[in-house]
Amino acid sequence: TYSFTVKGFMTDDVAVANEATVAVQVEQQDLKAVIKGVKQAGRDVAFALDGGGSTDPDEVSGAMLYSWQCSGCGPAFNSLKRTSATLSVPAQTLALGAHEVTLTTTKGSRTALATTQVEVVAGAPPSVEIQPLSKVKYNVDEKFVQLVGSVGSAVASTEWSAVDSDEVKYNVDEKFVQLVGSVGSAVASTEWSAVDSDVAMPFLHKGQAVATVGGLRMQAVVSLAGLTPGGTYTFKFTAQGSASQASYSTVSLTMNEAPSSGSVAVSPSRGYALDTSFSFSALGWVDEDYPLTYIFGTAEVAFGTDGKVEVDGGKLSPFGNKRSDATYDGVTLAQGVVNETVGAFVAVVDSYGAQGSSTGQVVVGTRPLSVKQLTQISENKTKDAIEQGDANAAKQVLQATCGGLKTATDDEQGRRRLLAGGADDLSSKEALRASVLTNLEDTYAITDATQPDMASVLAVLKSVVEVPSEVNGDVVARSLQLLKTVLEASLASGVGIDSTAATNVGASLSHLLEADAFNATKSFFDASAKAASFAHAATVAQVVALLSACQLDGAPNGVGSGLQSSGDLSLYALRGSPDTLTGSSATVVSLSFGAADDPHTSFQCTQTKEALGLGSYAGSLDVRLATFKTNPYAAAVGDGFSTADAAGSRLDQGGAGNSEGGFLLRSKVTLAEVALSDGSGSAAPLELTGLTAAAPVKVTLQATVPFDADAAAYDKTFACNGGNEGDTIDAGCPLTTFTHTCDMGSHNGGAPYAFTYNCPKVVPTCLWWDESSSSFSGSGCAVAASGYTADAVTCECTHLTNFVLGAALTEGAFTMEATANPSTLPTPQPSNEPTAASAVGVDVTMELAGTARPATASDVVNLKAAIVDELGVTTSSVKGFAVTSAPSRRRLSSSSSSSSSSSPLPAEKTRRLTSYTWAAAFAVVTTDFATTDALEAQVSALASADFSSVDSDLAVVPGSVGVAARVPSPTAAPVVTPTATPPTGPGGGAGAAAAVGDGSSGSSGSSGSSSEGPDAATLGAVVAGVLALVLAALACFAWARRSATVKNKGDLSREREGAGDEDDEEEGGPQKTKNFSGAGKGDFSAASMKFDVDDLCLDDVSSNNSSNTSNSTSTSTDSSKALGTRMDESSKIRAVVGKKAPDFKNSKNVPGATPKSPKAMPTKATLKATSKVTL
Repeated sequence: TYSFTVKGFMTDDVAVANEATVAVQVEQQDLKAVIKGVKQAGRDVAFALDGGGSTDPDEVSGAMLYSWQCSGCGPAFNSLKRTSATLSVPAQTLALGAHEVTLTTTKGSRTALATTQVEVVAGAPPSVEIQPLSKVKYNVDEKFVQLVGSVGSAVASTEWSAVDSDEVKYNVDEKFVQLVGSVGSAVASTEWSAVDSDVAMPFLHKGQAVATVGGLRMQAVVSLAGLTPGGTYTFKFTAQGSASQASYSTVSLTMNEAPSSGSVAVSPSRGYALDTSFSFSALGWVDEDYPLTYIFGTAEVAFGTDGKVEVDGGKLSPFGNKRSDATYDGVTLAQGVVNETVGAFVAVVDSYGAQGSSTGQVVVGTRPLSVKQLTQISENKTKDAIEQGDANAAKQVLQATCGGLKTATDDEQGRRRLLAGGADDLSSKEALRASVLTNLEDTYAITDATQPDMASVLAVLKSVVEVPSEVNGDVVARSLQLLKTVLEASLASGVGIDSTAATNVGASLSHLLEADAFNATKSFFDASAKAASFAHAATVAQVVALLSACQLDGAPNGVGSGLQSSGDLSLYALRGSPDTLTGSSATVVSLSFGAADDPHTSFQCTQTKEALGLGSYAGSLDVRLATFKTNPYAAAVGDGFSTADAAGSRLDQGGAGNSEGGFLLRSKVTLAEVALSDGSGSAAPLELTGLTAAAPVKVTLQATVPFDADAAAYDKTFACNGGNEGDTIDAGCPLTTFTHTCDMGSHNGGAPYAFTYNCPKVVPTCLWWDESSSSFSGSGCAVAASGYTADAVTCECTHLTNFVLGAALTEGAFTMEATANPSTLPTPQPSNEPTAASAVGVDVTMELAGTARPATASDVVNLKAAIVDELGVTTSSVKGFAVTSAPSRRRLSSSSSSSSSSSPLPAEKTRRLTSYTWAAAFAVVTTDFATTDALEAQVSALASADFSSVDSDLAVVPGSVGVAARVPSPTAAPVVTPTATPPTGPGGGAGAAAAVGDGSSGSSGSSGSSSEGPDAATLGAVVAGVLALVLAALACFAWARRSATVKNKGDLSREREGAGDEDDEEEGGPQKTKNFSGAGKGDFSAASMKFDVDDLCLDDVSSNNSSNTSNSTSTSTDSSKALGTRMDESSKIRAVVGKKAPDFKNSKNVPGATPKSPKAMPTKATLKATSKVTL
C-alpha cells in the first residue's frame, strides 16, 4: 500500500495551506491459464493438451503449478498424471462424446482456470490443433492476425471456424489477425472457416477477401479491418484425412473496443500564430483497459457542403509520441487556413492499443510579418527548442513557419495566408524553406523512433515542400534524402509507419515532382541539371520501395498494403511465396487491390522461380506496383532543353495536356518491382535476370489517352473489275486520305483484281526507363500478342523497371491480289513422283552495333553473304533481306578530339562521335531443315556469330536476335506490300534511319541509305518478261500473300531515332527522323516493320523507276505528301512519345501542315513509289 499527499498554499502567504492524502494498494494481476490442443480426437488415437502457455503478467518468482480435471471422464482419466503442464491422454481413455477438461494454474495465493471442450469420435481421424493467439485483444488498425494450425496424422482437408472466447481481446483498428494451424503428416485437404460470423469474408488470400481458405494451407490470415470492435470471433480449422475422416480445432479472437465518450478542448479558443501558447486537453474518455495514453496534434480543415468549416480526421499532424498526461501545454500553432480556423485532435489509446479519437477547432490569427521577420522568429524559437531537447516544440514552430509562407494562389482550396507579406521576393522564401529544412534535419536527430514521432516529422516535411515554386534543387535533394532516412529508420527499428505517415510521404513526393528541379523548361536547366533531375528520379523510386516495405513490415504471405491516390502517387504491394508469385499460373497483382481508381494496371511474372534463381529461396517476395501522375523523367522528353514537350510531360497525363494541345505519353509512369522479404531490412528490388521472351513479366498499363482498337476501321479491301474500271475509290481512312483509281491494264494485264489498303493507325508502344542511358527505350519490351484494348495495353518484357506507354503511327500498306483468268487447260493428272520436301521458314530480326558508318549497298550484300554462310543455307533461301541504319551519339572525354578534312568543327562537336546501329530484317525459307524448331535453333546461333568481315567493329547486340516461325499456306493468294519510305528531312535526304535493301526496297533518300536495286536497264527487261512469268508467279501466289507483310511480333523490328540535335541540323549534321516510337535521344521500338519476301517472285518493278538519288528523293517527298502521313520538321506534332494522334483529315489542326483537298489523289508515279506491286 502506498500513500500519496498533495499540499496547496497561497503564493503570497504560504501559511494559508491545505492538503489531501490518498492510499493506493497495488495488487498482483491475475494469472492467465491457457490450454493448447485438439478440440476433436479419435478414440483410437492418443492426444495431448498443453497448459505450458499459461503466464503470470507480474512475472513473480516461483513455480507455476498445474492441475487437470475432467468431470465424468471416468477412472481411466483419473489415473493419469494430471499435475504437469502437459496432459497426455492415451487411446481408448475417454468414451465417445463431448468432454469438458479444466486446467487450474496456481502461483502463491493466485489461481486461474481455463476450460476446453474435447469431442471424442470413433476411429482415428486427423489430430488437428491451432496455436494459441499471442494477444488478449486485437485492434482494427493492426490490419491482420495469422492463424497457425497443425495436423498430427493423415489429413484430407482443413477448415477454420469460430467458438467460445478465450478472453483474448483485439481492436477493430488493428485491421488483421492471422490464425495459424499445422498438419503433421500427409493431408488430403484442409479448410479454414469462421463460425457464426457477422463478416462474410473475414480471410485474406492473395490480397483478396475470401470466405474460407483451403488448399492444404496450414496458415490463414484474418483481416481485422472488417471485424466489430468488442466482438468475439471463432475460427475453425478442419482437416480431411486419407480415410475420409475429418477432425477440427478452433480458436477464439476478441476484438478490442477503443476508448470512447470523450472530446478534445483547446485553450484559449482564439490566439495568434507563433505567439500564443495553447493548451490541449482530453476530457471524459472511458475504457475498461487502463491506463490510457494520449496523442495530440492538428488536423486539416475545409469548407463542408453546407458552407461550414469541417475538420478532416484523415489528414492529421501529430505533435509527437503518445503521453500519459491528458493535457498538453505550451503548444505553438500555425495560422488558420480557412476562416483562421485550425483543426485539433486527440487520439486516446488503451492498454491493448485500441485508439479512439476526437477533433475540435481553434481560431488562430496572424500578426503581419515580412519573410525576414518570420525567419528571425522561426530561427530563435527552433534553436531554443532544440537546445532544450524538445523535438515536439521544434516541430510545432517549423510547421507554423511553413504555414506563414503560403499564399492564396498557392493553396489548392483558395485558402488565405496573411502572415507572409506579398512583397517579399521569391529568393527569400526559398531561403526560409531551406532554413526550415535544415532545422527539421536537426530536430529529427533528437526525435524518438516511434510511429507518431515519424509521422510528425513527415508532416512537417510535407509543409516545407508544399509550394513547389519555392523549392529549389538543393531542397529537393535533401528532402528526398530525409524521406529515405526516416523510412529506413522505421524499417530497421520495426516500428513501421501508420496511414497518416504514408499519406504524408505520398503528398511530399507529389509536391517535389512539381518542383523546378524536374522541369526542363526552366532557363537554368542544362546538362548538369538534367543529370541531377534523373538522380532525383532514382531516389523517388527508392523512397517508394521503402514506403512499400514499411507498410508490409511484419506481414505474412497473402497480405497487401497500398496508398490510394495520395496526390501524385498510387501504390500497392502484395507479399507472397515464390510459388504463388512466379510461374505460368502466378498471381496477377493489380493496383486496384489497394482501392486505387485504376482497374487495369497489373503485374504478373510468368517465369519459374528456378529460372529466376529462387528455387532454394524459402522466404517471401514482395511485388510492388506504383503509378506517378507527374512524370519523374520529364527532362528526358522532347527534342532538347527548354521545350514545350518537356513541360507537357510534367502535367496531368489524363486531361490537362500542354500548351501545344497534345499528350506526350499515353500512360502514367508505372513502377513494377519484385523484392525479397527476408527480414534483412532491405527494400532494394531484385534484378530478375532469368526472364525471357517466352516467359516474361507482363505489365498491363492503363492508357490515359484511349487507343482505337477497331481494326475494321483501318483495314480496307476493294475490288476492281469491268464494272468500275476507271473509278476512283476512297479508302475512307480515319487519319489519312488514300484513293485508288481502278486500272486493270496497269495492274493486272487487263484482268480484274482486288486490293487492300491498311490505313495508317496510332498503335501503342511499350517503353521503359533505361538508367544506363538516361532515356526511354523499347528494347526487350513489346505489346503482347493478344493485342490491346482502347484503355489497357499489356507489355511483355524481359526486365523490370519503370514503364510507360508511347505511341507509333504505322505506315499505310497497299496490297494487290490478282484475279486469275479462266483456263481451258485440263486439270493435271495425279503424279507418281514423290512430293518435294516441305519448306520451313522463319522471320528474323537482329541488330548489329559498333560501326562508325551507316550501311551501304555493298555492306548489305556482304552482310547477307555472311549470314547465309553462318546458317549453312543457299543464298536464295534468305528472302527480303533489308537493313536500316540509325546513328547514336556518344560523348568523349574533354581531352578527346576529332579531325576532318573540311573546316574545323566547333568545340562542342569535337567531343562527339557518331556510331551506327544496323537493324537487319529477313526471312529464311528452306528445305534443308526437317523442322521449324531446328531452323530456329540455327538462326538463334547468329547471336554469337562473328561479322568482322563486314566491318571490323561490327558486333551483334546482345538479346537482339528475334525469330518467329512462318507457316506457308499452299492456297493463299499473293499479297503486295509497300516498302517503308523514310521521312524526308529539311536537307532533302531520307534521314538518319533510312532503309537499305538487297533489291526489294523502294526508293531511298539522298543520305543515310543505299540499295542493291537493279538499274534502269534491268527495269526494261523485267517489264518485258512480266506476262511470260504470270504462271510462275501463280506458283508462289500463296506464299507471297502470307509472307509479304510481316507485322511486329516479339519485337521483330526496331527503329532507332536519329541522334542529331538542333545544332547538328544547322551545321549540316545528321538529321533527326521524327516518328511515333521514341523521344529525344531515346531508343524505341517501332510498332511494326513491313518488308517483302521478294525472292519468291518478281522484284518490284516500281522500285527501279529512279536511276539516281535525286529522283529517289523527289519521289519520296511526293509520296509523303500524297499519303499525308509525313510532316515537315517544323511541325510541332511529336509522334515520338505518343502525343495525341494528329487529325490528318482536318489539316488545319496540324501545326505546320499544309491544308489538302480531300479529293487529292496520288499520281501513278507516286503510287508506284509508295506501293510495292508484286505479281
